[in-house]
Amino acid sequence: MTFSGIASQPLGLVGLEGTSLVLRRLIETDADQLFHNYFNGSDFRSKYRPHDSSPNVETTRLILKEHHSMMANSGSPTFEYGYFHNDRMCGLLTISDIDTYALNAQILFGVFPKHNTGLRPSVGEAILLGLDLAFNHIKLHRLYAHVFRDNKLARHSILHCGFKHEGLMREHALIEGKYKDIDIYACLKSDLQSNKNVLRYQKQLLGYKAF
Repeated sequence: MTFSGIASQPLGLVGLEGTSLVLRRLIETDADQLFHNYFNGSDFRSKYRPHDSSPNVETTRLILKEHHSMMANSGSPTFEYGYFHNDRMCGLLTISDIDTYALNAQILFGVFPKHNTGLRPSVGEAILLGLDLAFNHIKLHRLYAHVFRDNKLARHSILHCGFKHEGLMREHALIEGKYKDIDIYACLKSDLQSNKNVLRYQKQLLGYKAF
């Protein structure tokens, strides 16, 4: 199925495979890992999507089930993928707010803290896998990312992987009673094709040339 030129279920369950990570669509059997690593991981969720919630594994399973039902009947799909290493969930990727005419979308990358000590290769690998999915398989034209200003690792990582800083939304988000600034980053596929870091490290991180 396609939505105005974009693939609604790119890669299916097979996913993309880098040197240490597999990026694939989330399914109902991932509910236990998703709940414990994401919904029950407040530190990570506060940097990813602070207002998401699920009280238990069963509710998480229903969320995943309903998401796939909505995807099948939506004119503007949201893609929810997970990063896995030896079947262990290591992080999340969300592609949402898709403009099916202009082929623009918001992208969110997240690597769980225990798999993320400093800017390890897995962080760059996760970002490049997500960009490969978005540009080469979903066939998007432009991606943008909103990053909390106090998330220095995330800001450094996406700049390193080809995004450009486009602006600042001051006190845009209200999180636990406090307003937070959000930085806006964006990239085109052409930005990746001319980025020295991407061209230098993609083969090392992915095991193949994507851009």
